[in-house]
Amino acid sequence: MERAGIPRSVAMKISGHKTEAVYRRYDIVSERDLREAAQKMERFMAEKVTPTVTFENPEPNQGEGKTVRKPLN
Repeated sequence: MERAGIPRSVAMKISGHKTEAVYRRYDIVSERDLREAAQKMERFMAEKVTPTVTFENPEPNQGEGKTVRKPLN
């Protein structure tokens, strides 16, 4: 019911669970829940920005004056 957007207090009334502990005990994690969590992590990691430092390249014959970005490690 919570996955459908029904507030927990209402879901507990409907299901007859009187305590949070019993309600949580029966909140089973499904394969779909696990797949959705994995997809969210993949999206998060894909959007994560690697910190970089920007500087002017001082080496001759290597595009002098060109801006170079390198990952900070």
